[in-house]
Amino acid sequence: MRKELGLVLYYCEGGKDKCGKIEVTSTDPLLLQTFANWLRTNYPVKEEKLKAMLWLREDENELEHKMFWSNSLNIPLEQFRKSYRTPNRGKKAPHGVCRLYYCDKRLLKEILSEAEKLLITSKQP
Repeated sequence: MRKELGLVLYYCEGGKDKCGKIEVTSTDPLLLQTFANWLRTNYPVKEEKLKAMLWLREDENELEHKMFWSNSLNIPLEQFRKSYRTPNRGKKAPHGVCRLYYCDKRLLKEILSEAEKLLITSKQP
């Protein structure tokens, strides 16, 4: 994926945590795979710092969903944080909701700066 497309994706869909957490949350495996691949391709990320956590309904199998996301995102199970459980109400996501994140204040600042520059440049005729 081109760096510019990833910057726009992150600027639109990503969290802007001031504590340095670069994150995207989704039920869509393709979106999170794209984000993970973009991050790995364009920045010097340390694989052991790439983390994930899930939001699951109380009736869902946590290990099954963690294995799905682990395989989809190529992240070891050990790098998943404790899942958040919600009551069994509303629409059920096929694999729960996954938050993929990477903590690095310097990198977050760089990504947001690059995204803002890209968006400002694209407004010019």
